[in-house]
Amino acid sequence: MNDPLPPLSDAELLARLPAAAALPDAPADWQRRALAAWRAPAGLSLAQAVDALRQRVLAVLSFDSWAQSPLAAGLRSTGSATRQLVFSAEGRDIDLRISPAGECFTVTGQVLGPDDNGAVALASEQPPATVYEAPLDALGEFRLADVAPGRYQLSLLLAGHEIVLPPFEVGHLPKDGRAG
Repeated sequence: MNDPLPPLSDAELLARLPAAAALPDAPADWQRRALAAWRAPAGLSLAQAVDALRQRVLAVLSFDSWAQSPLAAGLRSTGSATRQLVFSAEGRDIDLRISPAGECFTVTGQVLGPDDNGAVALASEQPPATVYEAPLDALGEFRLADVAPGRYQLSLLLAGHEIVLPPFEVGHLPKDGRAG
């Protein structure tokens, strides 16, 4: 097993740079074949090409506080106005909370699993099309404010994956009328 290189100071790194630059390039034919293998289809921007390479994965709902039976909440419980949903995909759990905030709602969440930088996009399924976006912070958390009631689909845009959650309701009570 190889030990990682110790951290280098700027001066040490600068001293090693000429030796690295002196390394021979791969043969020109190999370079052309490698570039041709990864060339984006004509007409796509760099961002569109990166999106095309992203693996799309559908998350699975593993918990919904609206699906709990009233007895599971306890006899004295009055329920909560905040809905909690937990989804699972690709070794990650996505904890999602939907809370009332006046006439609108706040959707907050956290991605639990491998550390990834990324962002979330919450898209409405009904016209007019609305998309709410937010970056993931260092703890994998995000917050979307002033979300209008409706049916939405949330996508996590991570380094190599796009994790898509099944559509869910924001702001509508379940059929039994309980807030959950």
